[in-house]
Amino acid sequence: MNALSRCVVRRHALVGLVLLVMVLPPVVAWSQDKEKPRVDWSKKVLSTRDPDKKEFEVCVNMMRNQVTAEVLATLVKRERHGPAVVAVAGQYFEKGVLDRDTPALLRALADRPDIGAQAIAYAALSPGAHELIVGLSASESDKDQRIAARMLAATAVMRNQDDRKSKRLAEKVTGKSGRLNINYREQVVVLLSSKDEAVLEYTLLAAAIDRISFAKDAIAPHAKSKDPAVAMAAQYALASVGGEIDASAVLGQINTAPRPDKHRRGRDEKPPTVLDYDPRGTPRTYAIGAAGRAKLKDAIDPLLGLLHDEDLRTAVAAARALGMIGGKGLPARLLGSMTDDTHWAVRVALYDAAGHHPEPASVVPLFDRFREETGRLRQDALYALLSIFAGKPQGLTYVAANEWWALNKDTFKVDAAATRAWRAEHPVGVAEVEPIAGFYDSAVISDRPVFAVDASLSMKGAQIESLKQMLSGVVLALPDAVKFNIVDFGGHVRVLAAGGLIPAENRKPAMQQFSYDMELTLGTRSYDAIERAVRIPGMDTVHFLSDGAPAGSHLNGWGRMNYITRLLCRTAPIAVNMIFFPEPGKEAAAAKSQNAKRMAEYAKAHAGRFVISTAK
Repeated sequence: MNALSRCVVRRHALVGLVLLVMVLPPVVAWSQDKEKPRVDWSKKVLSTRDPDKKEFEVCVNMMRNQVTAEVLATLVKRERHGPAVVAVAGQYFEKGVLDRDTPALLRALADRPDIGAQAIAYAALSPGAHELIVGLSASESDKDQRIAARMLAATAVMRNQDDRKSKRLAEKVTGKSGRLNINYREQVVVLLSSKDEAVLEYTLLAAAIDRISFAKDAIAPHAKSKDPAVAMAAQYALASVGGEIDASAVLGQINTAPRPDKHRRGRDEKPPTVLDYDPRGTPRTYAIGAAGRAKLKDAIDPLLGLLHDEDLRTAVAAARALGMIGGKGLPARLLGSMTDDTHWAVRVALYDAAGHHPEPASVVPLFDRFREETGRLRQDALYALLSIFAGKPQGLTYVAANEWWALNKDTFKVDAAATRAWRAEHPVGVAEVEPIAGFYDSAVISDRPVFAVDASLSMKGAQIESLKQMLSGVVLALPDAVKFNIVDFGGHVRVLAAGGLIPAENRKPAMQQFSYDMELTLGTRSYDAIERAVRIPGMDTVHFLSDGAPAGSHLNGWGRMNYITRLLCRTAPIAVNMIFFPEPGKEAAAAKSQNAKRMAEYAKAHAGRFVISTAK
């Protein structure tokens, strides 16, 4: 072997040694990892003691793809820790892989008054919802049909305008059809032939909301039902599909004070609260809906009398029905009906009605209301003004609207078509009002805000330190009259004050403890945090901040989160502002991401704004 050959051999041997050194550690590590037993989080969930709620939530979060029908069947029998059980149910239905045990699981979940309605709503959003509804509707069991009808009603409430754009919804699930664009034609007909009052009520509600005109003949006989809820739900459905309603029966129900219904269709659960996953209403709210859809003029005065009803669902329904009825001079009457005691959700509906039915007589009262309002209601009042002006002022502020009106009030004429076109292109979030504080690049205009902030592991380092400083800064900047709260989320969801909103005068000690206790955990439970935030009594706006997509939550897709929030907040339309908080230097890439697109869609759907923070 000559010198050149020996040199080549040595070089090859050296290269081989280097490669061996590089490859050996990963191989060894892989073999060691392979020998390690995989953690079975499902077994940990089943073995965790009930009192240890935090550990239970950790296990639920870590289960992820280990959720099985067997695990859920065992968990659903637990009487305690309903939130953890429904979290597993949410992950199970989100997977969409259904088997023969799924209907039985759904029956068991539906039987639980604490989480049944929520689990049914999650099932309605499942990729397998179509198969579930078809199968349960065809069952001879009233219980199965009741679940199918509740899924139909929840689906109807969650649909948005984009879902209803096509004149005929898709008959089957396809790659091009949205989850809630399915037409349940046969199932509605089958369920309307039921003798079970609960099945009928939910199905009629779905027919009313979705305006299922082909079912008119099947709806009509139920208007004579002896059950007030079924009869009024049928009147609501008839009014929605262009059928003939019994005006005297509808007015009679509106004018009759509700009585305790101790034997309501054999169900002993409590009636739904304002924020609830159960879509059903009351006989009175169905009658109010019928009056609105039928544009029943004789109902105007009775409905005006219900705007301050102690049941918020009734008051909001009355305000929305009045907005449907409309008529010359009515918008000004609605604005004049507001008092200091008018609930904010009712005010939102009244301002919406004034903007939807433009009249010159509403302009001055709206200017006056804007000056008297505080918090986010200023935006609703301004949006109504801008709607009437159909975008003519050179700006979206109160100052621009006021200056334009001063110059054009003598010649101004409303244009209802222009107003509709402007509102279709401009959501309420475009109206610009002076903020009371700033949270990154998001203006804080509410005097009852809740800040829902990401404390997941990906926020470590400069981002979490920035967040702590920003939270302290914005809270200290709030005027004394403001009340607030904070929710942080990662693998856990934590609320600063569980009892409700905190007066700004108590902010310093509360914030010091909260920032000190903030810890980064695995997971990004975005929906769980939003749900916890909107349930805080008295709040009306969420400022949500996160650096990434949802993970480890009850629901992990922005689309499903959007739908379920519509259902939960159908009576109280809480505004949700979304702040995407990417790592410094990655703002441009973040703006092009699907996560940014979905967050923007979510904010637009819930009267909010979306921003990508550029703060350092």
